[in-house]
Amino acid sequence: MIKYITVTLTMFFILVGTVEASQKCDSCHGKNGNSTEPEVPTIAGLSSTYFKDAMKNFKRGKRQSEKFSLNGRVTDMNAIARNLNRKEITRLSRYYASQTFVARKQNINYSLIAKGKKIYRRNCMRCHSKNGTNPDDDAGILGGQSKTYLISQINQFKNRKRKGPRKMIRKLKKLKAGDITAVINFFASQQR
Repeated sequence: MIKYITVTLTMFFILVGTVEASQKCDSCHGKNGNSTEPEVPTIAGLSSTYFKDAMKNFKRGKRQSEKFSLNGRVTDMNAIARNLNRKEITRLSRYYASQTFVARKQNINYSLIAKGKKIYRRNCMRCHSKNGTNPDDDAGILGGQSKTYLISQINQFKNRKRKGPRKMIRKLKKLKAGDITAVINFFASQQR
């Protein structure tokens, strides 16, 4: 009986999340959270924990969002998150966690992948396992994301516009521009 109630509640959250997502998120993040915009991340498949933490940080202003323009409308995640309540964020987190992440098809410099993989193994693998594709890390999905988005986020971390674990910030600061380009191409090459 309890298992049935749990499954029913989960399905309810996913169904309600589907409606909310199509109303609030799809125009920027794409159908089912698989973005087609280079500046906007795919959020399908993110862990519910990571999604809720990100939204909480946007809502409180601890994580700053870049402005994004779509169809003449300018918005950002800080404004969007401030307009969502805790229950809506929970429903959306469960909905997107239940969706399948589709890796972005993009131009990749294949000559940089081996170098990028070495950098990943040395600097990123402990927190971003399975080549950056494991949502259970609660550290976001890097593998298969847009290169444009990844570059933007790395620059925000390096320039202290976005907070992150000290260990990660120290490692990013040591990387040269060529190293960052290589690791971004490595993540972008992950097609699951």
